[in-house]
Amino acid sequence: MGKYEYNNLTQRLLDEGYTAENYPKDKVHIASGCYSGNGNPLDNIYGGFEYNRIYCDAFTYKTGCGMHVIGENVLSSMGYMGEEWCHENDNPVVRCPYDKPNCPMNDERLHGMFGGGTCIQCWCVCHKTEEPYDYEHSFEKAEKDRQEEMDRKYQEYSDAHKCRAIRSYTIIKSIILHGICLIKASKRRS
Repeated sequence: MGKYEYNNLTQRLLDEGYTAENYPKDKVHIASGCYSGNGNPLDNIYGGFEYNRIYCDAFTYKTGCGMHVIGENVLSSMGYMGEEWCHENDNPVVRCPYDKPNCPMNDERLHGMFGGGTCIQCWCVCHKTEEPYDYEHSFEKAEKDRQEEMDRKYQEYSDAHKCRAIRSYTIIKSIILHGICLIKASKRRS
């Protein structure tokens, strides 16, 4: 999205006859920040209207692999590869709980791993769905399972090595992926 281009939400609302003075205030607001100077508040760097957070937090999204995601758990805005990945464009992203860097069901522009070291992550694009939310096939369940697995591995490792480690996501991931004893700074024996 370039400077002062309207996002999909703004384009749709304008097509439906709404204006900067008359719009559904219970669902959207005019984004604040950097205006074009032409007097039109919709000409802003956020693309015009934005959803009210309380409204979009309740959306149900779906990833390409069919995983449901509650709106409050998506990354609400990420500019990447010339695209604004956000609620307003119906394409917010969520961190892939499976870390599949080249998932064929994902947008190709999001293929690959991002970050470095133990902070590597993959992003999945989501789109709004009218399907009822299904916790058993959801991001929230996958994240809960992922956290439980990290906790179990942390405890296993600590017990086996009589080792105390600082409990943080980065360190736990290092233990899980690389088997490193952080106290002794040595590779874990299998």
